[in-house]
Amino acid sequence: MILIFEFLHSVCYTKIKKDSFNIFAVISTKLILREVKYMITESYQEMPEPLYQKNDITVIYMWHPADFSSILPHWHTRTEFIIVLEGVLNVTCGNMSKVLVKGDILFVNPHQLHAAKSGKDGVKYYALILEDNLSNGLRVKINNQYVKLFPSKVKFQSYIKDEKIYELLIEIIKEDQEKKESYELFIQAAIINVFARLYRFYIEKNDNSVYLNTNLNQILTYIEEHYYDDITTDSISKHFKYNKSHFCRIFKQYTGTSFVNYLTILRLEKAFSILKSTNKPISEIAVDVGFGSSNYFSRLFYKYYGKRPSEIKKNK
Repeated sequence: MILIFEFLHSVCYTKIKKDSFNIFAVISTKLILREVKYMITESYQEMPEPLYQKNDITVIYMWHPADFSSILPHWHTRTEFIIVLEGVLNVTCGNMSKVLVKGDILFVNPHQLHAAKSGKDGVKYYALILEDNLSNGLRVKINNQYVKLFPSKVKFQSYIKDEKIYELLIEIIKEDQEKKESYELFIQAAIINVFARLYRFYIEKNDNSVYLNTNLNQILTYIEEHYYDDITTDSISKHFKYNKSHFCRIFKQYTGTSFVNYLTILRLEKAFSILKSTNKPISEIAVDVGFGSSNYFSRLFYKYYGKRPSEIKKNK
């Protein structure tokens, strides 16, 4: 096997010749990488805002206590890998529910609804998010045909138990952390290897997964934009012209939780972020995120995080 590297305008051309079969890989070397580390310690969480900003690859380290709503039901256009390092993570992805342990991987297809909760002993995991624009640079030319690594029509299985893919993902994270010479090329080579194995072994042939439909997309976007308003099950179901009971049934079917619980958790997480980043009074924060009473807000906050809002402000 002959391996030749040619560099031109920050693009790497790789030619591999084996017998009469030629593979040409065109790999963009201009990657923007970002690593976000935050831990869940003493039953509360620190969430950087905003999380995704013009990065090709984002690496997030998560550490949650027991029975913590690690990931609220949500979706995005990005491709995501959840890589469990320690403990247990109870995940829902599409219509699949699975208990993940060390060595397991959750693959999240674009537009696929997913959520997670830590197990009784807590959990540590990495989230590795790949942006859509990577497909413009990460293309492989085989027999004069370019194959995108992120084709919209191909869906991969959500549960991945594959030692090689696990090692490759950890290698990507390690290269990103250490940033040694030519680390971008190592990362992109690893990404290509990951998707090669996904294509070979993990294409979802009987795809009946739950993907976010247009209506629920609009509903979740509306909640994100109006969580601080006085929105109720009645008002939001009327806004989207749903019968109330039908709205509740559809919302729980797709998200795995009730509208009221979803809204409450979202408001609490917004409040936590404000507590950590500003000096606003707790009563003002409670109103800002949609709670009418600061006492009620404090009770819910303690129930969810195991800490009082005043403790978070004191320790920021």
